[in-house]
Amino acid sequence: MRIEKTLPSESLRGYFEEYYFIEMDSNGAVKTIPVIDDCSYDFIFFKEANAILNFGHPSTALKIKSSIFTVHNLTPPYSISFKGSLTFFTINVKPWYNGFFFSDLSESGVPDASSLFPNSKSFFKQVFELSDPEDMFDLANEQLKNNRPETSKSELLVKSMCEHIVERSGMISVNELSEYFDKSRQYLNKTFKQHVL
Repeated sequence: MRIEKTLPSESLRGYFEEYYFIEMDSNGAVKTIPVIDDCSYDFIFFKEANAILNFGHPSTALKIKSSIFTVHNLTPPYSISFKGSLTFFTINVKPWYNGFFFSDLSESGVPDASSLFPNSKSFFKQVFELSDPEDMFDLANEQLKNNRPETSKSELLVKSMCEHIVERSGMISVNELSEYFDKSRQYLNKTFKQHVL
């Protein structure tokens, strides 16, 4: 098993959390790996595009049909089951940009995200032609530096909310957020849902 991850370049860290590359082999058996739900959406590039996403409790299995996808509107916990080899590259989006990239998704499950990622087919081809994860990370930085979203006031508010929630280790009420940011609960709820999905 090979797992490599890194932070995006400095200019992209306000938009993307991290990049990671995973390569593993099940040695002919069915293998299941857990997937951490961090409330951020991912652009996931599956080289083999041959795996099952398990979600919810009790667990429901869903075939991953696309080589460029995300997980949308499903209940955790998540895991991925596969047989043979599994190689993927992931770009983890900051939660306050989930809505910017993924708000057009209407289908729950593991929808094809190729139309949501700039030059996705070209990136997919190039990233898996590389053997060194550092080169893959550099390619992602190059691809994304010209595709950064403009930051709106509401995205900045949600970014501040997310950071404040993390500072408090999640131990904060909506009323406390409302008071801290001097905004109504209804406004914060609507804005947060819009951006974080």
